[in-house]
Amino acid sequence: IQGLRAVAVLLVVFYHFDLRLSGGYLGVDMFFVISGYVIALSALRDISEHQSFDWRKFYRRRIRRLLPAIAVVSVVTAFASLIVLSPFGPQQMSAKMLISSALYSSNFVLLKSDYFSLDPSSNPMLHFWSLAVEEQFYFVWGPIVLAVLATNRRWKSRLVARALTITGVVALAVSLVLFVVLSRYESAVQNWPVINWFAKVEISPSRLAFYLPITRAWEFMCGAFLAIAHNRWRYVKRNVAVATIWTCVAILLIAIAV
Repeated sequence: IQGLRAVAVLLVVFYHFDLRLSGGYLGVDMFFVISGYVIALSALRDISEHQSFDWRKFYRRRIRRLLPAIAVVSVVTAFASLIVLSPFGPQQMSAKMLISSALYSSNFVLLKSDYFSLDPSSNPMLHFWSLAVEEQFYFVWGPIVLAVLATNRRWKSRLVARALTITGVVALAVSLVLFVVLSRYESAVQNWPVINWFAKVEISPSRLAFYLPITRAWEFMCGAFLAIAHNRWRYVKRNVAVATIWTCVAILLIAIAV
């Protein structure tokens, strides 16, 4: 996992340094899948050990892990912006991004902007949009799962697991289809009432696909289903040859995509 995170970070860094790595931004997509995997694996371990999952404890862990680093970066960036950035535009954007970063809503602030045309040197908090998408997904996903479990306490665990799995697969499929349609077939969705409303406020379908948590949810859920598979595919974990083949295929697919 740490190796994959390192690859993802380097891809994004190389992309922003214009090192002819046209697909380097896919490092963000890798991060979303890794995040879904790690969080789901942690949840599965808690459930197997304690026969339950404490969402309050989960949120406390997330806050302890993220908030100190976010606070340091935000304070340093705020002071640096006052010294380095022009007060005629960039400072205002930096202030807006600082506030939205604290509220995990940077992606909504950037909805009217094309990420690939933005200048990171005049928008130092640009990268926080992906963290906002991640946290929005978990803050919505968590209560939904809690509600499902709370209303089905009398069910047998297998029935609950099956219901959650089916719901997850359907949600993954809907999110993926929505992502593909909005990002690849903009002309085909222009007449949709919702898309028309966003068009009036100068937000294109492709930007909705890029920034919204609902169109990114399938990536987190792919990671979650991989975590479930990790627990069940004992043969793959025991067999070094099979695991090595999977690893080589994965590295090749990442390289081709980038």
